[in-house]
Amino acid sequence: MIAFELRSQRQGRAVLTELKQRFSTARGQSDRHKRTCFDTFDWRLWKAGATLAGSRHGSEWELHFSRDDGGAEQQERTPAPPAFAWDLPLGRLRRDLESVVEMRRLLPLAELEHRSEELCLLDRREKTVARLRLEGWLVRGAEAKAAKRLPPRLVAVPVRGFERAFARLLRFLEEQGLERASRPVLGRAYELCGLQPGDYKAKVQSPLEPDLPAHLAMRRIHRQLLDTIRRNEEGVRQDLDSEFLHDFRVAVRRTRSALSQVRGVLPLERVTRFREEFSWLGGQTGALRDLDVYLLKLDDYRASLSEQAAAGLGALEDLLRRKQKSEHRRVARALGTKRYRRLLSEWESFLADEETPDTPPAGLTPIGEVARDRILQAHAKVIKKGRAIGPTTPDRKLHRLRIDCKKLRYLLEFFRDLYEPRQIGKVIDALKGLQDSLGDFNDLTVQQDAMEHFAEELTDSGAPSTALLALGQLIANLAGRHDEERRRFHEQFERFDRRKVRKRLSRLVESAAR
Repeated sequence: MIAFELRSQRQGRAVLTELKQRFSTARGQSDRHKRTCFDTFDWRLWKAGATLAGSRHGSEWELHFSRDDGGAEQQERTPAPPAFAWDLPLGRLRRDLESVVEMRRLLPLAELEHRSEELCLLDRREKTVARLRLEGWLVRGAEAKAAKRLPPRLVAVPVRGFERAFARLLRFLEEQGLERASRPVLGRAYELCGLQPGDYKAKVQSPLEPDLPAHLAMRRIHRQLLDTIRRNEEGVRQDLDSEFLHDFRVAVRRTRSALSQVRGVLPLERVTRFREEFSWLGGQTGALRDLDVYLLKLDDYRASLSEQAAAGLGALEDLLRRKQKSEHRRVARALGTKRYRRLLSEWESFLADEETPDTPPAGLTPIGEVARDRILQAHAKVIKKGRAIGPTTPDRKLHRLRIDCKKLRYLLEFFRDLYEPRQIGKVIDALKGLQDSLGDFNDLTVQQDAMEHFAEELTDSGAPSTALLALGQLIANLAGRHDEERRRFHEQFERFDRRKVRKRLSRLVESAAR
């Protein structure tokens, strides 16, 4: 299909009238329907070239899922729009949708009212060889009362086996002075609703120049992190999905890391309190995030157990959900306190004050030089600690190395705009393999401890023996994976500690410090 944007419905009808005079035609189908368009907070469907829309039919909803890869549109009838992909019945639609959105909630973003009338082009045998539709839309945002009108379009639709007829139709439309639409309808609709598809990015992407004073560069980075905190705050309050809290926590953690690792470029006395307050904020959300993770892993836990033991995980799930609700209420209260509001307000004011007279001398140093020094120091620390780890090294030292790897990763991501994208991407990918191994190792340690604690709680509450059987098997499985992950760590560290990776990193950071 190829769309042409019009100035008005009148222009479209004039084109249809001219088409009737030039070609043999017949009236086709007319259509009128309303559909609600869904996507995730971070635009996963849009980024994947996919759309999900639903319309009410009596007591049911009809869902339409399509992708730009040319596959046929999938349809499904459901009692209500799904909040998550896993709310759908088992089948292809659920599988394909879940592969894109994963654990994210599907949010209703816009309602489109669509009207169309169709004209069919006929050959000498009165067989349809192409179609032309005049389409119009009214758009209403999820929270808007008034509808807005999109520019109408003429959409040329080919019929398989009649490519020449379709080409003649396209030439005719171009002769009428029409131009092909440059953007999809859905993108225009979102813009009318005040939305910018794809505008949310959890990763730090602050444009930096190597000679920019360090204090200005760090203020840019911190402002983006603050924006991420603010944009995820409401989703955390409402507990829409677990990724709001995840991105919120990562932005807080990156803020703390930047304040501690890039010291001396911002006034020490003024940022010390902020570092302490962000530490408080991070501490408020840790337990809730752990519970979210356990709930997300329940299907994996079940798959790792025998059929008899898996049946006993219901008691654990009930316990986790009760704890998660309780922790969420506590976090929501923390985000409603004066302490939290004051922290963000005063931090925002501090970041905006770029002409502060108490900027340290190091704050005037070009960020390219500061980034080089901090990255090389952090990298040397990771290499030194990693090489000291052997088969009998205590687990706590791998945990500390994990934290050092995370700090190095943050630095590389803070300053990645200073470096050639492909080369810095290779360094980050090499580090990511090591970081993932250490992260999995630490998660397995934490999960074992947590499951042992939950087993004690369930025992004290008189849970059935099947629940204790399930937890016993689960703890044993986690212990086995823990040992495997420790062996995998050494392989990942050797890949990161290659001379090739070290030289690439050194060349990159030096290139921006000249």
